[in-house]
Amino acid sequence: MRSALLAAVESGTWAWALDWDFFIALGALGFAFFAWRLASKTRDVTAEDEADRRARWRPILLPIAQSPGCTYSAASDL
Repeated sequence: MRSALLAAVESGTWAWALDWDFFIALGALGFAFFAWRLASKTRDVTAEDEADRRARWRPILLPIAQSPGCTYSAASDL
């Protein structure tokens, strides 16, 4: 039993076989666009997260001067 593709090629009506190449190429381009868009969004979310992390950062403030009841001495740590 001969395949449909072989029969089409032998009869000279093989142009329909090129249509599959078009759809495969179209699918590959669609996938490439999807991957590019996903990478772009991931980069944007990462940048927003980094900015959010920097905005939440607060330095630790320690008292330097001696006050009544304070046992911390900045000079003793030097």
